[in-house]
This record gives sequence, structure tokens and C-alpha cells, in this order.
Amino acid sequence: MNHSINFSLISLYHIKNLGIRSLHAFLKSKGSDVHLIFFKHSYFNNAHAPTETELMQLIDVLKKSQTNLVGISVSCSAYLETAKVITRAIKEALDIPVLWGGVHATVDPEGCIQYADMLCVGEGEYPLLELLEAMSNQKDVTNIKNLWFNQEGMVIKNPIRPLIQDLSSLPLPDYTNDNKYYISGDKIYEGDPIHLDCWDYFIQGTRGCPYNCTYCSNSLFRQMYKDHGKYIRQRSVDHVLKELVQAQASLKGLKMITFFDEVFGVNKKWIGEFCQEYKEKIDIPFSCYLHPLAVRDEVVAMLKEAGVSLIGMGIQSGCERVRRHIFKRPETNKQIIEAAGILQKHKIPFVLDIILDNPFESRKDKDETLDLLLHIPKPFKLSLYSLIYFPGTGLTEMALKQNLITQDDIEDRRQRVLSQFRVTLGYKREKWDTAWIALLLLSGTQYIPRQMVSFLARIKLLRIYPYPLIMLVEIVKGIQWIQKTVQMAVSGQITLSLIKRFIVRGRNKQ
Repeated sequence: MNHSINFSLISLYHIKNLGIRSLHAFLKSKGSDVHLIFFKHSYFNNAHAPTETELMQLIDVLKKSQTNLVGISVSCSAYLETAKVITRAIKEALDIPVLWGGVHATVDPEGCIQYADMLCVGEGEYPLLELLEAMSNQKDVTNIKNLWFNQEGMVIKNPIRPLIQDLSSLPLPDYTNDNKYYISGDKIYEGDPIHLDCWDYFIQGTRGCPYNCTYCSNSLFRQMYKDHGKYIRQRSVDHVLKELVQAQASLKGLKMITFFDEVFGVNKKWIGEFCQEYKEKIDIPFSCYLHPLAVRDEVVAMLKEAGVSLIGMGIQSGCERVRRHIFKRPETNKQIIEAAGILQKHKIPFVLDIILDNPFESRKDKDETLDLLLHIPKPFKLSLYSLIYFPGTGLTEMALKQNLITQDDIEDRRQRVLSQFRVTLGYKREKWDTAWIALLLLSGTQYIPRQMVSFLARIKLLRIYPYPLIMLVEIVKGIQWIQKTVQMAVSGQITLSLIKRFIVRGRNKQ
């Protein structure tokens, strides 16, 4: 006897959540009745706890859709408290089973299973399909691989299954408005919220990362999936381009493609084929992320010809000791400078990622970072991030062992992503650090010579009284904003959709 299962997937703080969109499209393609609920959206540093009104709106949607199984994507450790609040509200109002999945559920399953009825560890497409089919046919579900079950305090832990090797066999994302909802700011919208914010489109061509950085959850996933199939998997160029063609057709006002791969195009042959096809079939600006060791002249030339408008590159620290022994990153400062030189040679704008608030760094180490930046050809931008202690990573365990942090600093408790993932000068730090961050931000601008930045760095008074540096940063940001606005206006990238996007962001910040 078939027992209908109405499954609702909930995405926390992210309307472009690629993982949950993949699950939704996959289950829908298999005939499952799946609703997709986007619960709040956060631009960097402005996430807010759910209100009572928003929780009631969520319950109303679940009732309206006759949901009898809920899946919550806990895609970041900082979302744990929100997941707990939502789960408690669902259990009190509806008393239906709640399943958790996502990155945090995978890196800390022992902690998460205390709050959820079920847990999906690792990739979720086939485990969830098996779960829905078994529940529909009222069969035993407790032996499904990748799933954990909490049955009245008794935890059943199933082993993981092999990774999906053929990513091109998965369906394209679904951007119709059917059975989709968006709850934010005490309001509920029916339909896919991506249509409210579609100036740029996020896409992922690979799963997995070739590197093993100690601060990243990929280091845990790689170990977890050892002997369970090839870890780095790549979609075919044809499959990626079909998704982009679909996006162009369904999302009005689309002006930019953002590749969310850990490292874009993990092999040269794929990049060559992609660049040729992309130029012919899509031909709008795109951005991607390259590791310094993957920046090669021939590859960058192909990306330039295809239309790349921005390349991100992680350096994380300018101190080789910190990179090599703390972060386990293999590149040297010389290789970073050479990679930046190649990007500059091809006149491709680039942004460098740096991790701050790192207790393993001394002031001398930090000044090495500034020194490195002063040797990188201008102009460049910086994306500055706070060091986040994700549960179980090598870096977190190292910091705990050396008593540099406590359990309260781990992200499921600290929740730093919600307020200071992207570093801001207004955040309370030691004045020396604030001055140092301001100097970093000035190092890449073309408006201030590197000799002047170096001179400012030697003025001890500015290290204890950084406000003039902060004011200088703000002036430079204003000039850069005007310049960028003019460039976008000339190129036609400023549209009504883009203006609407910033209006939505402004509302979310209130």
C-alpha cells in the first residue's frame, strides 16, 4: 500500500543554496512531491534569528502543503541554533519527523542527532530518494546508507555509500515557482526568490577540492570518503553549459555568472573546451576561483578570451610559516607573486582572500602579510575573512590542544559567520589589528603608492590611533565605488534588476 509522503526541504539563510537546490531537482525528477522553503536570507554579517512571526509562517506553509516529513539544510555550523529553534517549533506544532543534512550535520553527526529524528551524512540525493520510497511503501528505513536515526534515544548509524561519480547524470536546477516559498522580514512570498535577486548566477561545476587545508571542512570530507570513490568529480562542459543556457532563459536581468567551485576547472583540457563553448553559447562576464598553483599563463589567457571578469585567489596569510605549518598550504610567497603577475599581465581584475583573527599569527607574521601584498602588482582587491573554527577540523583541534580557544569558540556556539565572517573595520579589535587591517586594505589600491602605505605602516602612532587610516580607507572605497558604478553603467551591467537587488539587501539589513 502506497502512503503518500509530502517532503519539504528548508534552506537556511541562503536563497541560492546549491546543495539543497540539487536535492530538490533530483527528487522532483524522480517523481517525489517536494516543496522548497527558503527561510531567511543573509548577505555577509547580517543574519538575524527567526522571529515568532516567521516561525508561524513556516508552520503555516508546512500545514498548507500537508508536509509529513521535513528536511533542514544545516549548511553552516553557525546555523545550528536556528535549526534547533525551527525543529522545536515543528515538533510542537505538527509532531512530524525532522531530518537534518548539510555540512554541519556531516562534520558533527554525533551532536546533531541529539536534536533531529534523522540525519543525512554526506551526499543526500540517493539516500533521500531511498528514504522517501521506503516511507511511501511503509518499509523499514533504518538500514539506508548515509542516514542516521534517533529512535527514542537509541541512535542507529548507517555507513556511507560511494560518492556520486557521474555528476552529469544529475538533473539541472529547477527555477520554476511551483511549490516554493520565501520567508523573510516577517513576510512570506510564494515562488522562487531567486527571481528577486538574479543579477548574478551561482553555479558549481565540480564537487570536492584537490587541497587539504586544515581550516576547511573539505579536509574532513576527504578523509570520510576515503575508499568511497574519486573525491574530486567534474561535470561535463556540455552539462554545465546546458544549465547556463537554462539560467539565461529563465532568469531575467542576468548579467554575471559566478562559479562556486573550490578551484575552477581542475584540468586544462576541460578549461580549453569550456572557454571555447562558453564564448559561443553564453558570452556574458563570469568570475571563478583559482589556487595560486593553478594560475598558468596559457590557462589565464583562455579564461580572458572566454570573458572572465574577475578571478579570486586564496593566499590566506602572507607568512609562509603560518601557511605551511598551520594551514597546510603548499604555495610559496614567490609563487603567489608570480600568479598575481600573470593575472596582471592579462589585465584581469583579481581579488585575494586572506584569513584574519588568527591566534597562530604574531605581529611579525602579520607584517609579513602586509609586506607580501606590497610586492603584488596593483591594482587588486581583498576579501578579508575571520578565521572560523569548524567542528573537527585539524586547525580547530590544534587550537584547542594549544589552549588558544575553548569549546565556546567553535562555530556551532560562536556563530561568527553571522556577524563577522567578512571582516569589517567597525568590529571591536585591538587598535594595532585595526590599523593593520586598514593598511592591508590600502595595499591594493591604485590611488595610493605602495611607498606611502609602507611609510604609514612605520608610523607607530597610527598603530595605536588608527582612525586616520580608517578614514583613508573609506575615502578610497568611495572613489572605487564611483569608478565601478561608471564602468558598470558604460558596460550596461546596471539594470533595474541590479537596483532591485540592492534594495532587497538594504531591507535585509534593517
